[in-house]
Amino acid sequence: MLEAIIISYSRPFTINDGVGVLQKKWSQFENSQFADAHKQILQYRNELVAHTDKNVRTIQIVPPNVCVVPSSKGKEMEGLSFRVRTVWIAARRIRVFHELSVHQANRMFNEVIKLFDELYKGMETELPNKEFDLRIDEGL
Repeated sequence: MLEAIIISYSRPFTINDGVGVLQKKWSQFENSQFADAHKQILQYRNELVAHTDKNVRTIQIVPPNVCVVPSSKGKEMEGLSFRVRTVWIAARRIRVFHELSVHQANRMFNEVIKLFDELYKGMETELPNKEFDLRIDEGL
């Protein structure tokens, strides 16, 4: 679920064939916690979730009788094995990620309403009688 959150949050900040990358203002924050969380989410997306960065996710060979995890006294690993080491996201960071996402959603919703009014206010009677796609024109 956390990976889905990271991908969804990151999507408008990465190069895409859809409507493009958001303007820089959406990556700037007065709140330093939000600024750090924003950078960290994009970093996790790039190095851990969407790609496998060799510096973030490594495979280690574990020789027989080497204990790499806490186990019951007297129990040791049997035979040769391996483990995948990676970074973990602390639970308290997830709360900040959530707060940042809510903040961004509110900022963007307010901007959409403002732009919607600029584009269509007073045109209600001139619009088609059915839904229509928004065109992304040069200069818009």
